[in-house]
Amino acid sequence: MKKMYPNHQYVIETHIDREHIHNHILVNSVDFEVYKKINSNKKSLEKLRKISDDICKEKGLSVISYSEFSHRKELMTAIDDALNKSSSFEEFISHMQEQNYQIKQGKNYSFKGENDKNFIRLSSLGTAYSESAITKRIEEKVSILNRKKQVYDNKSIKMSKRKRLRITIESAIKNSNSFDEFLKKMESEGYEIKRGKHLAFRYSSDERFQRLSSLGELYEEDMLKIRIENYDTYLQILAEIKERTIEKTVSNSDVRLGKKQLEKNINANIKTVVFLKNNGIHSIEDLNKKINELQEKRNSQLKEVSAIKGEISAKYDIVNSLRIYWQYKPLAYELRKIKVEKEQEKFLEQHTEEIGKFKNAIEIINNAKDKNGNIPKADQLYNEVEKLNEIKEKILSENKKVKEELQLFENAKHNFYAAMNFEVQDKTTHIYHDQNSR
Repeated sequence: MKKMYPNHQYVIETHIDREHIHNHILVNSVDFEVYKKINSNKKSLEKLRKISDDICKEKGLSVISYSEFSHRKELMTAIDDALNKSSSFEEFISHMQEQNYQIKQGKNYSFKGENDKNFIRLSSLGTAYSESAITKRIEEKVSILNRKKQVYDNKSIKMSKRKRLRITIESAIKNSNSFDEFLKKMESEGYEIKRGKHLAFRYSSDERFQRLSSLGELYEEDMLKIRIENYDTYLQILAEIKERTIEKTVSNSDVRLGKKQLEKNINANIKTVVFLKNNGIHSIEDLNKKINELQEKRNSQLKEVSAIKGEISAKYDIVNSLRIYWQYKPLAYELRKIKVEKEQEKFLEQHTEEIGKFKNAIEIINNAKDKNGNIPKADQLYNEVEKLNEIKEKILSENKKVKEELQLFENAKHNFYAAMNFEVQDKTTHIYHDQNSR
């Protein structure tokens, strides 16, 4: 602090009440000689860090390399990518999950990547990546996309294409009993439909198609099918989420936060519940059972892979032993020809390591003999290793899918508890209630 701010007052408090000893520093922002204020920016922080590193080097202490900040940099890159694809905060969260980030919601949102040891809070990434900054960036993006361009007169403004499409979709959903019927109603309203990886609509007077996914999670094709074919169930889920959010609001005595939370999480919550329903999960007991089954399956596959690796290693040991056997067999033959004991001892002293390897190789080869006493050939062993590697890769590929599936259910469980503030008293507590008729 003396090197960085020689003319500023400061207080340093060292905390030793945690496992990691650390300092808190309070600096008077005004220089007490020339009365200028500190201009804290990126350059000043870099300078402060360099001074700290220099002192550490002088005292023989470790210096943190820039590579240790790579996880934060990766997270910021992932956030930027997700923001470019998102038109709502809920959609942003969904895109982060697609990038295999675990998400924890508390006072601050925290993210944990596949290779991260700990969760990283948004607030620790700087003001540009705070929750409010991310929300603002999304709102500005949506505002640009939905901007109304044509004015008929001083009072009347043309409805945006997206808003018109949403209104038409909502009307068609209410009056359709199947997805095919919904599509026919959209066509009757003057929309051309393009089927492919993404379902898209174009109004008769428009130039371009609009993807459903660009309208938000509630308008994705899978969600539309659920809303159409299970309309009452969807409304019930919506009502239950609202009720739970209100209960959370009352319990926290923070009405403003509750309303904000309701608007922010409603789509993500419905998506979680719908995901569980689509996978036949009706209760917390079902969810825990599914997670346990996937964990057991994954552990079993990993044990199988470990066993195969052991087999491969053993076969390579045999191949290596065959090589050593033929390499040192002349030495063993030469030793057998020596009849004088002292000369034998002298020979063994000179070739102790080689003779030891030779004896060990013979032991491994003898153990590898089949019932008929035949020694496996190297070509045969390599073929067996190749087949084992194929089996191993197949299991690992299946294990990766199980891991991804497990991650989806664990994320759903986390979202269900965290977003809905739902305390389970009974393992058979229902996540949602089915209704058979509209």
